[in-house]
Order: sequence, then C-alpha cells, then structure tokens
Amino acid sequence: MAERKVLNKYFPPDFDPDLIPRRRGPKNSQQVVRLMAPFSMRCNTCGEYIYKGKKFNARKETVDGEDYYGIKIFRFYIKCTLCSAEITFKTDPKNTDYAAEHGASRNFEPWREEAEVEENRTTDSKREMDILDALQDIRARNARNERVGNATSVDLLARIGIEELENEEDLERKRIEEEDEKLVREVFAKVPMSASSSSRPADGGDSSPDPPPAVITVKRKADDVEPDLLSLLPDSARSLISAKTSALHTVKKAKVDNKKSLGIVNKNVTRWGKEWFERELTTISITGKGTEVVSISSVTDVDGDVELGQRKSKLITIFDCKVVCAWTGTTSDGTEVKGTLTIPEVSHEITLDGLSDYVYNWSLTTPSSPEVDAIFSLAKSRIPTALEAKFAEFAAALVDTHGRDLTVSGDPSRSATPNPAASTSDASAGASAAAPAAPKPVEKKSNVNTTKITVEGSFMAAADDLFGLLTDEKRIPTWTRAAAQSAAKVDTEYSLFGGGVKGKYVSLTPPTEIVQTWALQSPTWPSGHYATLTTTIAQGSDSSTVTFVLNGVPTGMEDEIKRNIEGYYIQGFKSIGLGSSLS
Repeated sequence: MAERKVLNKYFPPDFDPDLIPRRRGPKNSQQVVRLMAPFSMRCNTCGEYIYKGKKFNARKETVDGEDYYGIKIFRFYIKCTLCSAEITFKTDPKNTDYAAEHGASRNFEPWREEAEVEENRTTDSKREMDILDALQDIRARNARNERVGNATSVDLLARIGIEELENEEDLERKRIEEEDEKLVREVFAKVPMSASSSSRPADGGDSSPDPPPAVITVKRKADDVEPDLLSLLPDSARSLISAKTSALHTVKKAKVDNKKSLGIVNKNVTRWGKEWFERELTTISITGKGTEVVSISSVTDVDGDVELGQRKSKLITIFDCKVVCAWTGTTSDGTEVKGTLTIPEVSHEITLDGLSDYVYNWSLTTPSSPEVDAIFSLAKSRIPTALEAKFAEFAAALVDTHGRDLTVSGDPSRSATPNPAASTSDASAGASAAAPAAPKPVEKKSNVNTTKITVEGSFMAAADDLFGLLTDEKRIPTWTRAAAQSAAKVDTEYSLFGGGVKGKYVSLTPPTEIVQTWALQSPTWPSGHYATLTTTIAQGSDSSTVTFVLNGVPTGMEDEIKRNIEGYYIQGFKSIGLGSSLS
C-alpha cells in the first residue's frame, strides 16, 4: 500500500519523452466537468428554479470566434433537474461573471443593477444641482429686490390699488344699474290711469271690485318727434326720478374724488402700444457676412394690455404682451428665407426689473439647406439683442407720450410753474434776479398754513457725485427710475419723477448746497403753492451727509411728504448701491 502513495517516479536513464506518441483529439472537443451553478436561474421550459451552487455534471467547450482581449470564453452545458431540458451559459470575463445563453433566464444580473444604481445616482445628482440653481436664483432675486428698495414695493402696491379700484368701480356700476332698473319699475308702477279709463259711474247697487288697470297707450303720428320718457310721467314721478338720479351722481362723484384723493390714476394705452411695436420692431435689420441680411418684416400679432398708472405722483408702467413677428432673410446667393418669431412675454418685470429672461420661439418656413440654416443661425444669434434694445425703449416712450395726461391735473394753473413776469422785470440784476422767485408762489397762497420738515441721510459717496446725481439730467433717472428735466442753472425749471415734482432752481452752490422751489403735482397739494427745498451736502471722512429741509409744506401733509422724501430720495439713492442710512 505504501508504494501507491509515493510522489517520486523512477525514470530509467534511456527515457526519452519525445518518443511518447501524442494523441490528437478533435479541435472543439467537449470535456465533462463537475461544477456548481454560478448564478440563480429559472428554466424556460418548465419554470423550475435552479439556485446558485447546485452541482451538475456539465460539458465544457471553447467558444469559437469569441474572446475578450485574448481571454478565451468557455461554454457549459447542463440539464434542468426537473424536465432535463438543456441549458447553456458561458463565461463573461468583461464583467467577471457568467452569462445565461440558452434554456434559462437569470434571476439577477449584478451589472444591470449597478447600472440602475448609477442612473439613479446621476438623477439624484442632477436634481440636487437643479435645486441649488433654483435656490441661487431666488437668492439673487431677493438681493435684487432689496437693492431696488421701496420703489418696486410702491409700484406693486400701486398696481394692486389700481386693480382693487377697478373692481370696486365695476361693482358700483352694476349696483347703480340695478337701482336704476328698480327705480323705473317703481315709478311706472305708480303711474295713475287717465280719468276716462279709471272712473266709473257710481251705481248704488253695484259693489263689484274695480277691474285691473288698463295699459296706457300714447298715439302719435309717424312723422312726429318721439316724446321724452319723462314728459309722459306725472310731476311726482319726475321729481322722484330727479332726486334718485342726483343721489346716484353724488355717490359716483364721491367714488371718483376718493380715487383722486389717493393719487391713483390709470390710463389704458393698449392700442398705442400695439402701434408702437408695429412701427419700431420693423426697423430692425441685421447684416451678416457678405450680402446676408435678416430683418423683422412685420408684427403679425400683439396680445395683451399696456397701461400707465400714477400713485402718489409716481408714474408706473404696467404692460404684459405677447408679440408675434414675421422675419425674413436673404442668403448670399439671393435665396429668400422666411420664418416667424414669438415672444410669449414682454412685460415690465422682464424689461425693467430683470426678474427673468426673454423667451424666443423660432420657426422656419423655408425648406432647410446649408445657406438657409446659416441665415436661421444669424437671426437667432443677432435679432434677440436688437429686440431687447427696442423693448428697453418702450417704457420710456410710454412715459414720454402719455405721462403728461396723468401727472398734470385739469387745472391750468397747476400745469406749470408760476408766472415769472415779476422776476424777468429785474433781469438786469444778474444772478440775484432769481431770488424773489422763491417767496412769490407762497405770497399768492398766503392763506395756506405751512410747516417745515427735515430729512437726513448718510451715503457712501463723495459730495461731487451726490450733487451731480441731484442736478444732472442724465444721472437723475438712475435713482428716480423716471424721466427728468434739469438744466442745473439758476432760474431754470426742473421736473422729477416723470413730472410728479416740479419747480425752479433758486441758487446752486456746488457741491454743498441746492436751493429750489418744490411743488408736488398731486390733487392733495394746494394749487399754485410752492415750497422751498434746501439740500445741504456735508462730506465727511468716509461718507457724506445729505440734509433735505422743505419749508412751506401745507399743514396736515407733513407726514405724507416726509415719507415721500424718505421713500423716493433716500431710498432712491439706496437702490443704486450708495448704502444710505436714515438719521
């Protein structure tokens, strides 16, 4: 028995291994091997489940024509334990696993699960990035809104107030119409019949009830003028209608006066806005390389509303339109290219506030070709910039065209500054001729009780810059956000906030003091009355202090005027990043 377990074999000295004959088997011969199922599977024939690790006597062969970077791939044949159907699987060196080939389906494929996990991970990562982007946009929008300050809040409150007043006016108009109908029914119900149709001979034995009232019929010739309805009624009915009508007019007038007392006026200029878009957008023309040209040929549709409102002498533009344009182009070889462009939203929030970006929906009606595609790319890359430049001019054009209709009342005495006849008579006095212009408006309204208010603010800017911001016509709109007129010379008129504040310069001492007459163009401000605004600028080591002293404010309006100066002057400087702080 010990000889069977020896490890060393004896080879005689004359042993030659080359003399041993070699057996040559078939190239694709199969070998019988003992193996365990490398994965859980299910038989496709009978549905039997074969768990991982079950032992089989399998046949093994090399797969012809398949390898993975020189690594051979082997195929194994086994039989189902229930139905004896043949099942084959082979090695998968790419995934370091086995792959089901025939006769059975694998219950679990790890690489597919890993792919799903990776896809889910990518989706979660993209979702997180979108959330972070949205959060960043919200933070930027909040920061921008805070920089804008109270101006945007005032505009929003103005829009809300205008909408509420419009709703109230609609309800009041509906209620008045219902009252009119009810009044007419009551009056006609009380109209007495004529004596001939209502009186009956008094018979002693007749106690029957009166017949129902007859219908009143008025006969006239065909060529007669139709009589007035009130002329057909008795005096009592006419007096009742007159009393009711006067009461309704009083209520309606009180509503209008209440709206005007709030300083809120609204004007719809939608038709003008459509004409402006049709006129201005068609002037856009872009020239590309060589003879390539693309332009806006026409504005086919403008859908939306355009309004100009005023609240507390502050002009606000309210517009939200959808603009559809037709564009044309010419290629270098003379081919005409046509298409349409739709801008879903052109609004105050996008144009002025910059809360979002414009959206452009392009379409091409000409069949595609390399030359046509080049023109299409030129249009999409160059026309949006030109359109946005035009849209930026729309608000200013709206204020310039229709601002006078809102900022100036119907009283001619308030449409301009007082008559400067007295001051011009002393023109020979030189620069001192403007001095009597300040007290003159107050003398005309000596019966107005006035007071004085003072507002002070500190700004991180030099005195020269602040003086220029208060007097330079080109720099004033940066903090007022409205059109302005200012020549910055003594005895010249100025206009701020789109005509909401007007007056004259009395004296200018750069860069420390500005003295000017000041009048608010509002129904609450006395007609023809001018106050005196003295602006003092004191420059310190790290900031400058601006003091606004307004003398001649009508009694009872000091709180409102002080809030306006703090909101429009102080917060206006803050909105352009000067970092003001009220004292």
